[in-house]
Amino acid sequence: MLVEGGYWEMKTEEGLVEKIKSQLENTIDKTNLGFGKRYEGKVRDSYFLDDRIIMIATDRISAFDKVLGTIPFKGQLLNQLSAFWFNETRNIVQNHLVDVPDPNTSIVKRYYPLPLEIIVRGHVRNSNGIWSELDKPVVTPSTKAERGFHDEPITKYEIIEKKILTKKEFSEVEYVALELFKFGKNLTYKRDKSLTLLDTKYEFARDSNGNLVLIDEIHTPDSSRTRGQFDKEFLRLWLKERGYNGESLIPYIPNEIKIQVALRYVKFYEEATLKNFNFLLKLPKKFIRGSVFGGIAGGIYGLIFDSPLLYSVISGAKIGAVTDILQYHYRGLYHFLNKKLFNDQDI
Repeated sequence: MLVEGGYWEMKTEEGLVEKIKSQLENTIDKTNLGFGKRYEGKVRDSYFLDDRIIMIATDRISAFDKVLGTIPFKGQLLNQLSAFWFNETRNIVQNHLVDVPDPNTSIVKRYYPLPLEIIVRGHVRNSNGIWSELDKPVVTPSTKAERGFHDEPITKYEIIEKKILTKKEFSEVEYVALELFKFGKNLTYKRDKSLTLLDTKYEFARDSNGNLVLIDEIHTPDSSRTRGQFDKEFLRLWLKERGYNGESLIPYIPNEIKIQVALRYVKFYEEATLKNFNFLLKLPKKFIRGSVFGGIAGGIYGLIFDSPLLYSVISGAKIGAVTDILQYHYRGLYHFLNKKLFNDQDI
């Protein structure tokens, strides 16, 4: 099959389209784990537990600040790709990631985010859709709007005047964002010129000591645009061609377009990480089994290691629910329980 669009064409490996097609009706639209304070963003469902957050990347896709539907494997791709970039950029700035117990799930430290999105642009696009490279990347911040509302551009001077950040704080954010972008652009260019980052978005927070922390996601097809449209821009342009700008009725998105979006996300992941994407094809519809087995595992752990029994059972059941609803063979359960939940308390 030949996938066309943007500046690139890609012949897919045998069976890849069939794998994606088989999951069109089997995606993660939303979750409801029944514990913690739940917050539903455009893509991620977050569960707040004291100083930690369980972040579940669903398969929802959005454009023009509206949720449009789901794309097979999208949540898994975003979660695992962000984990890759978080690991690769720790020498530039600390980040909130603690563990990835499941392909769609990240456990992160809880911080209070800066109310800004920091957008770095290495290229700009003219009215004819032609991209031109800037002499040097620039930072163009925007406000961070709640779901359903639009982010608004805001200047450095407005940020300082409104006391969102001091001049010194903004300079630090700007410097770190540019360093992250430089690293991401250089690595993607080295991997594949068509994967080169054109622009991207970062979100930051501060820890209790005032240190800057990178949060949310980094260098994903949702948060970045690339030279070869291995990103959400392909879908945005398809929607614009049909007159949609977020205000009118969402047009029907055919399965062929959803498959092409998924293929582009897979290409981004594989080229950036130099790993084959592991398609996890089974999504349980119920997760009671995970709660039961997680509770048993937690209870046994509590008895053996003299951890409070009730806490162990409840915690094990919760993590069992997460791992079972979000796939798929308890692979993260025992690692999570044994290494993180009870003995080192780093999560």
